[in-house]
Amino acid sequence: MTDLLHTHVKQLLAKDYDVGEELGRGGMAVVYRAHFRAIGRAVAIKVLPPHLAVKPGARERFVREARLSAGLDHPGIVRVYAAALAGDVAWFGMTLIEGESLGRRIAREKQLSISDTRSLLTAVADALSYAHAGGIVHRDIKPDNILIDGATGCPVVTDFGIARTLDDDVQLTADGVTVGTPAYMSPEQARGSVDVDERSDIYSLGVVGYQLLTGRLPFTASNPLALLMMQTAEQPKPVLELRPDVPPSLASAIDRALERRPDDRWPSAASFRDHLRDPGVPEMIIAPYVARSADRPSQGDPLAAPKRRRITLFRRKALRYLGITGALAVANLLYDPSFLLFEFFAGLMLLNLIRLGSRLYAEDIPVRELFLNSAPPDRQPALPVNHYTARYEAAQRTAAREHAEIGRMLAMMSEGERAIVGDVAPTVDALSQRIQSWVNGLREIDTQLDVEADITGSVLLQLDSAVDAMRGVRMQLMHARDNKFQGVDDLMLTTQRARALSRTG
Repeated sequence: MTDLLHTHVKQLLAKDYDVGEELGRGGMAVVYRAHFRAIGRAVAIKVLPPHLAVKPGARERFVREARLSAGLDHPGIVRVYAAALAGDVAWFGMTLIEGESLGRRIAREKQLSISDTRSLLTAVADALSYAHAGGIVHRDIKPDNILIDGATGCPVVTDFGIARTLDDDVQLTADGVTVGTPAYMSPEQARGSVDVDERSDIYSLGVVGYQLLTGRLPFTASNPLALLMMQTAEQPKPVLELRPDVPPSLASAIDRALERRPDDRWPSAASFRDHLRDPGVPEMIIAPYVARSADRPSQGDPLAAPKRRRITLFRRKALRYLGITGALAVANLLYDPSFLLFEFFAGLMLLNLIRLGSRLYAEDIPVRELFLNSAPPDRQPALPVNHYTARYEAAQRTAAREHAEIGRMLAMMSEGERAIVGDVAPTVDALSQRIQSWVNGLREIDTQLDVEADITGSVLLQLDSAVDAMRGVRMQLMHARDNKFQGVDDLMLTTQRARALSRTG
């Protein structure tokens, strides 16, 4: 079946992709390595096989994962490039992470060092904070859904297959049905509650942290039902009882994440992230122009302002067409009521309006929101928004945040320590300038609502790689600091990659 499916997928996607070997498979889908000719880059193709694609529920869940992932632009979340139905299979293309899952690393190492655990949990909590700010709850955080990038050592969250938005009324599973992975499930998930919010992800990440530090899960049982009952009725042993060398601040952060009652846990992934950091390191200082998405009030969409501007443009065009149609109708009735010429022009305008509306709908903006949204109007000028604007502006914000954090860490080091880490400072400064120049170039492209942006994929991919490199330098610098600067080979290698990107034209 595997060979037949692989051959079938290769034939269906042959026009745009060279589909290679299988990378993995789960209960829902198969993942292949592929070469995307349009951008000249290796990607991962996730495929829903034909026997599942014919089932509406499975297909809807699969497409939902693609749409949710495509709307998230964070270096700690796998990015989706394209999604479609091809023949009898559903598929989407996403970033190829060359590395291994955290699950495999745990199976090999059993438990991680305190510094590695702190860095990894902080990064994943930051990614979840971004998703939660957009109203999206993952609902299946576990080691197998956290990939470790082999180039940077940074964790990347994947598989939003059972995720849902906080304000979503559509249930992909029947009420009361438990979804997720039992060992990492929050008590409210175990009870089959439909009222699951971001604090459920905090619990699941707490389970991951508990396992990384202690080498064991908070609860184990002979069968899933017994395990779920333990999660709803018992509290796990404190981390310090199982590993006394863990810093009390880190142990208490994880213990609080594992509270049975959601109200007793951390109120947000951002607060969990901040308490996971070393208490000896003050809160990172960020330049005023850097906006942290996790700290902004959630509007159900992390890119609410650009979306409102697009909706405003659509409404203005609809009103203009309505006015023109009315004027033509009056003129037609006055001059020749028997010959309704205005219907022809009205039909053309209606078709164009439907085309624009369908494009917005494809970007996950409901039709009712185009006409009935009561959200306050955006105070910024209603300028045309490039299709890629949200992506490169989010990348710029992330890069600026990482740059500021690296500068803060370097400022706290002694002269000797800065000498050990080498030319990290000039490298990230040069990379930051290169990122800004790419963003400035992209901003010069002016598009209308109904005109597709002519932006080369190579520039966007270079921008993505530069942001990932900046984040990799920050993670490796933190790792070197936590290990008293003993062995900085990984930091030097990551800095070299960042330096090469800073010189890319």
